[in-house]
Amino acid sequence: MIRKVLLAAILLLPALQQSEPTVRIGLDQNAGTVTIRSTEEFRVQGQTAKLAKFSTVLTLGEASDGTVIRKDQVRYRMAVELDGDRYLVVPLNTHVRIQPPATPRAVRLQVEDRTYRGVVEIFGNARNTFTIVNELPLEEYLLGVVPNELSPTTFGQLEALKAQAVAART
Repeated sequence: MIRKVLLAAILLLPALQQSEPTVRIGLDQNAGTVTIRSTEEFRVQGQTAKLAKFSTVLTLGEASDGTVIRKDQVRYRMAVELDGDRYLVVPLNTHVRIQPPATPRAVRLQVEDRTYRGVVEIFGNARNTFTIVNELPLEEYLLGVVPNELSPTTFGQLEALKAQAVAART
């Protein structure tokens, strides 16, 4: 009997020590602009804000008015307007991670008109637009995806909801 308990403990121990899988979901890969809001301050490249508006800007280097410049002197950059009164400008390919603050209650980030759990990552792509990715633990992902795929209010059969949760995990 003790051998069976020890064997079961040895087999289960690695499974208990594994960290929860992280899920990355692409929200958009062709956004011209992106607006992120939160009720609590979040950080963008070391700066705090409750509102961040991302857009692409064209920089011309040291060119003055009336100067003709070559195409290779032109650069697209990411401009982030913070709370309407500050700008942060970084290279377009910079991966900007926005993580809600760690508070006792779950704070969500609003991207355009939808709210998301977890971290939002924004970076420029080859089309000079933005790619937006939501990154969060699997269990938090399931909290949002299962009710949207099989609504508990319109489809109240508990066993079907359980089956949907199992299917979503795989």
